[in-house]
Amino acid sequence: MDEAYIQTQIEKLKSLCDDWIDEIPDRNVHSVWHYKCTNGWFQNWFGRLSILRRQGLLQNDLNERYHNFQRYYAQRQEKDMQEEQGFLVKQEDIEFGNKLISDVIDSLEEKLQPPKN
Repeated sequence: MDEAYIQTQIEKLKSLCDDWIDEIPDRNVHSVWHYKCTNGWFQNWFGRLSILRRQGLLQNDLNERYHNFQRYYAQRQEKDMQEEQGFLVKQEDIEFGNKLISDVIDSLEEKLQPPKN
């Protein structure tokens, strides 16, 4: 992969961390308001990491964490939808997403470093 492409991916991931709001408000919100507690944010980073994985840019441990969380999130979403309140994102979901994105950014930045002799 060329460096410009990797840098573009880093910037897109940073935007997911920095340009979206961590707070979970007391009212219903939509992803157009850039709250991380929406399915839009999760689908966005699931998609972005899926692309990086297919391109071989997601290290094994990050790939495993991504898949484990994706399974957990889908199972919880299905279970919660059967309950009266519906599916609600939890603060720990947002924290996990932020941490995984941050770790992927660090991993991609390492790929941009010159090889150590």
